Amino acid sequence: MLMPMAAPYNQLLLMPGVLMLIRDSAGLRKGVARSAVSLLAAGAIVWPWAAALGLLVLSFLHPIGSQWALPFYFSLIVPIAISSLLILHRPMNRDAATAASGLLSC
Repeated sequence: MLMPMAAPYNQLLLMPGVLMLIRDSAGLRKGVARSAVSLLAAGAIVWPWAAALGLLVLSFLHPIGSQWALPFYFSLIVPIAISSLLILHRPMNRDAATAASGLLSC
């Protein structure tokens, strides 16, 4: 039985989190950990596109053999990086979370 090891099509489920991170992108530049994970996530998201473009250009010059999988190398890092950014982005204490969500009643 052949079972897939990765399902990159499920990365679409990360879109609400990515949109929230884009909306609050100013907070992602605070701190070394957030900046490093942001850079890793951006690189992991851009890598398949850059690798596919590179393979496209190289395919005109040389036959592509086993390099066809090159764009998929970072596909497992994207969900981990986005989830890490969401965890780093969450409010640290409960009072800040309640105030941010507007659930405080006077």
